[in-house]
Parts: sequence; structure tokens; C-alpha cells
Amino acid sequence: MTATGNRSRRRARDPVVDLLVPELSDRDAVSAHTLGLRDLLVDRFGAVVRLYLGNMTDFGRARGAVGLRRWRGDADVTVLQHAIGSEVAEAVIERRVPVVLDYHGITPPEMVEPWASELVPQLRRGRGQLCRLVPLAGLVLAHSGFAASELGSGSGLVVVPVLSEAAGGDGGGSAAAGVAGGLRAGLGLGSGAGVVWLFVGRVVANKGFHDLLAAFAVFRGLVGDQARLVLVGSGGGGSYGGAVRALGDSLGLGGSVVWAGSVSGEVLGGWYGAADVLVCLSDHEGFGVPLVEAMGSGLPVVAFDAGAVGETLGGAGVLLGDKSPAAVAAAVRRVLGDEALRGRMAAAGRCRAAELHPDRAAAAYAEALAPLLQPANQPGTRP
Repeated sequence: MTATGNRSRRRARDPVVDLLVPELSDRDAVSAHTLGLRDLLVDRFGAVVRLYLGNMTDFGRARGAVGLRRWRGDADVTVLQHAIGSEVAEAVIERRVPVVLDYHGITPPEMVEPWASELVPQLRRGRGQLCRLVPLAGLVLAHSGFAASELGSGSGLVVVPVLSEAAGGDGGGSAAAGVAGGLRAGLGLGSGAGVVWLFVGRVVANKGFHDLLAAFAVFRGLVGDQARLVLVGSGGGGSYGGAVRALGDSLGLGGSVVWAGSVSGEVLGGWYGAADVLVCLSDHEGFGVPLVEAMGSGLPVVAFDAGAVGETLGGAGVLLGDKSPAAVAAAVRRVLGDEALRGRMAAAGRCRAAELHPDRAAAAYAEALAPLLQPANQPGTRP
């Protein structure tokens, strides 16, 4: 066989892609995105994908991941998930391996420092690593214009949505309605009775749980005790979780606040169907998957304009420049008291969620990655 024939055979082989991620865990946005990316690489490009973790977990091991110590850095393409300081990022920097930098945004350390000082070094490390990673990245994928703004400008920067499961769905179907009805009944509210606020997110200070409780207390004072605030998300321990629960008690909220914790996709979809409004008062969002899920369910969204929240909503929700308790309570009351407005918001939300649907996100990812993964770029071609 000629040398040209050998090169043709080598170029035609399946590309090898290494995915590097600090950790994989259940019901985590970065983890779901990483696994979705692996599926995309296999399905669209026939890639051989190797998944490496900085911190091995049972969840990751069950999904075929291996520890970072086994990473050789010899793939055709290496993709690094970056949302916090990590050993995987440090390994890339030390070996100076060219990467695709998949950037999820990093919470400013000062937002969590009073409540979770143990996270501050990791967040600062992540921001420091970012400065050293960008020069190694021929392609940077950011999940919002807001996240991209932290990285400057360049021809190798592409904004693409997060790859995620469509947990919200369209809220239809008798099974989904049954789950939602059961959850609402469990709140002590009959069909059509009372008002249910919902928020979905980890219990950390930058998500604004303290602001939610304060606003809900004002709202409850306006409409009576047939109001509930449902908080879905992992965490709740530590000094911040304790302080927020104590705040709820001091405000006299008692059983009107439901700490649902981490839930399955089916139950999460049920909560989107059971709620009357999603209220988000977060101070930092690099994208906002729950916003998309809520809109896909036809659930009205009232949110504070911070980070990528406004960008994610795309005009389909009520965006607040003021998250004082009275302002938030008034905005929610206006939305819930205007049936025509709710209908317009539901329709606009579904349209916006369709624009950010996982299938469209996957197509955008495939387009961005295709130049690195086509056979003509093999073997050994890196960004």
C-alpha cells in the first residue's frame, strides 16, 4: 500500500476524544451536560470517548469514567469542563495540552465567602486557571454571552446552550398531570386553590434563598396562608442552609416553605406542573437550566436580572431590576392576577424553550466541533 493510502486509512478512523471533568454526580447540570456531550460525540461523529475525573465518584465510575492518573493526553481532541478550580484543569495547564475549553462560568468568590468559605479557594483557583487555559484553547465554548464576556473576544469563541435533559417538557399527558396533582395535594392545597412559588437550584448563597424567603413572606402577608414556597435542589446543610431555615422560622413561614431537596426528573417535571410561578432571585447564573425547564412547561417566570438570566429568558419572563421583597411580591401578584398576561408568558416561554431545546443545543455543539472531528483532521489533530 502506498504512503497516501496509509494516510487515507488513518484519516478515516474514528476520532479519539478525551472529556475531562472535575467530578460527576447525579442531578448536576455540569455532569448532565458532560454525559450529553459524550452521547453527541459518539452519535454524531462516531468518536471513541474517554471520560476522566479529577475526583472519582460511584456515579462517575458507573458511567465508565476513570481517574485522572490514567490520562495520557494523547487524544485527537481534549475537552475540558471548567466551572471551578480543579485538578483536571491543572493537569491540562502543566502538560500544556491543547484543549476545547467548555466554560460554564465561575461564581464570584465574594458572593459565597460569608457563608461557604471552604469554596472560596476553589473558586479563586478556577478563575486563576481560566487565565492560563484560554491561551491553550483553540476553541472556547461558553454557554451564554454573559459567560463569554469574561473571556474577552476572539475567533475561537463560540456561544452555545448547555446540553441538558428536557426535564420540564411540555407539562402535558395524564401521567405528568397526575404527578403534579399529587404534589400539589401534598401541599394541602386543593385543585385550583392557593398559590405555589417554585425555585430550583442548589442551596448556596449566590442563589438568593434569603431573598426568596423575604419576598415570599411579604407575598403571603398579602394573599393569606394558602401560599406555598417549594425549594427543589441539593444542599441545605452548612452555615448558609441553617441561616436560611432560621430566617424562615423568624418570618413565621413555618410549613408554608417546603424543602424538597434533590428529586428525580419525573418529580421535577411534576413540580413544574404543580407550581403557579417560578421565582428566581439568584445573583449569578452562567446560563439557567431551570429557567428553560420552567418555560418549557408553560410556567411563568419572574426573575432578578443578574448574570445570564435575562439572556436565557429572552424576553419571555418578567425581569426585575429590583429584588426588594415588596417589589418581588408585587411582580408575582401582578402576574398571577392577570390571566391574559399568564397566557402570553406561557406561549412566549414555550417558544423560547424550543429555541434552547437539547436537540438544538446538540446541533450547535456539533457544528462548533465538526471542524476538529471530521476525518480530514485526523489523526492527531488538536484545536
